[in-house]
Amino acid sequence: HAATARPGSTIIISSPDTDVLVLCCAMAHKMPQNTTIIMKTGSGNYRRYIDVPGIVSQLGPSVCNALLGMHALIGCDSTSAFVAKGKKLVLTVLQQNPKFAVILAQLASAYDASSEVIADCQEFICRLHLLLSSFLHLKVHLQSMWHVLPTNLLSGSNV
Repeated sequence: HAATARPGSTIIISSPDTDVLVLCCAMAHKMPQNTTIIMKTGSGNYRRYIDVPGIVSQLGPSVCNALLGMHALIGCDSTSAFVAKGKKLVLTVLQQNPKFAVILAQLASAYDASSEVIADCQEFICRLHLLLSSFLHLKVHLQSMWHVLPTNLLSGSNV
């Protein structure tokens, strides 16, 4: 419905779901000229108003074009195979590897993905798993080291 708003309108979308924000950013380029999209989330003292055009500007067009493909591949609530990967990690990989932004944009725009796009999506997923497992391994390693550090390092005092 937002795409049919009059140019120059301000649209407020109320939702607690991050997926709605991702989709708003992905579809922002389809809004009428000079349309402002604000997402209202939270409740009570924790209510926030998120400036969608500001996020779109920070992400840039290549990442925003990839968001629908990203959402379909790993980001939507019904894609349970990617629990705990987090959208931040995915955005980091997209921003660091423009190739994947192009691939996910292709995934979003094609009804039948080519075998090349599927292979590239598999590589993208492997990168996500590799980054997450490397982080978890480092975290476990640091936690095990924490127990053997000298007490003066833990307290902050000098040797």
